[in-house]
Amino acid sequence: MSLPKIAVLVGWLVMAAGFVAPEGSLLARLGPPLFWLTAAIHAVEVVVFRERIRRGAGSPLRHVLATLVFGFFHVREIEA
Repeated sequence: MSLPKIAVLVGWLVMAAGFVAPEGSLLARLGPPLFWLTAAIHAVEVVVFRERIRRGAGSPLRHVLATLVFGFFHVREIEA
């Protein structure tokens, strides 16, 4: 797994931690909105890159799920 993908996973974990962080903490205030914003951006990327995802080798579902998690860092690895 590439360093950018590891960084994205760490980001997801930090944002998700905001859902269980103590109420009123900076993480609790910023984590969930950033989580949903990132999820929405990655969903838009699935739509924008749908043709590349569809034509890519392997399972399109796997590419969609990986794009939802890693965004452009996965899309750029799809060989079309």
